[in-house]
Amino acid sequence: MRRIIYSLGLILASLLIIHPADGLAQATGTIRGTVTLSDNDKPLHNVIITVVELRRSTETDEVGAFV
Repeated sequence: MRRIIYSLGLILASLLIIHPADGLAQATGTIRGTVTLSDNDKPLHNVIITVVELRRSTETDEVGAFV
């Protein structure tokens, strides 16, 4: 019985070393940009930008910029 518990402990310790918890952490960051018309490069204001996977949205300002 002790041998089984010892073996399971070794396996668990090995898995924790091989697959550290920081690999599960989510990265954070900022998305910035400017929305312009393709034909004349004029900025577009009041355009809604959405990141679907994060369910986050923002709107461009008067010069087409968003953060």
